[in-house]
Amino acid sequence: MFTGIVEELGILKGISPFPQGSQLRIGARKVLQELKEGDSLAIDGVCLTVTEVAGSSFSVQAVQGTLKATTLGRVRIGDRLNLERPISLASRLGGWLLSGHVDTVGRIKGRRNDILTMEVPAKFSPLLVEKGSVAVNGVSLTVASVEGNRFSISFIPYTQKATNLGGKRVGEMVNVEFDILAKYLTKPKI
Repeated sequence: MFTGIVEELGILKGISPFPQGSQLRIGARKVLQELKEGDSLAIDGVCLTVTEVAGSSFSVQAVQGTLKATTLGRVRIGDRLNLERPISLASRLGGWLLSGHVDTVGRIKGRRNDILTMEVPAKFSPLLVEKGSVAVNGVSLTVASVEGNRFSISFIPYTQKATNLGGKRVGEMVNVEFDILAKYLTKPKI
């Protein structure tokens, strides 16, 4: 489980194929503390297993299903990726509980200073609630407004600087995870 409070921005250093998908090598500093093979890590909101830790980077493997269902299939060397280690029972819960299981990929439809407007497939509309929680690229955010299958979030300058959302442009794709309580309460047929 994660909280959606990004710990650092990693840099994608390498992509190499393996029979079931791709291995991503990511440069980092903070999340490397005590990181070992077999640990879980949220990368742009996608929970993956660390397969190697070497020097100032670590590697994870993503299978084809994950690459197709998330933005990880579109990443390029040099991309900045939001990184978060899982919470422990002693952790503060600064955001809300995230599973790291991306529900869908959304598209940025508008950007105005501190407001991003995104669109998700219409079948996810029941999960969008004003002042509800949503995670975009693994960042815990509050939904500011909803119009059909479009929603807006506003974020403070710190979040723009500390996550890769600050550099996202209109037309780019993002990973979206909806509030687990909304999923249980609405039980949509998706």
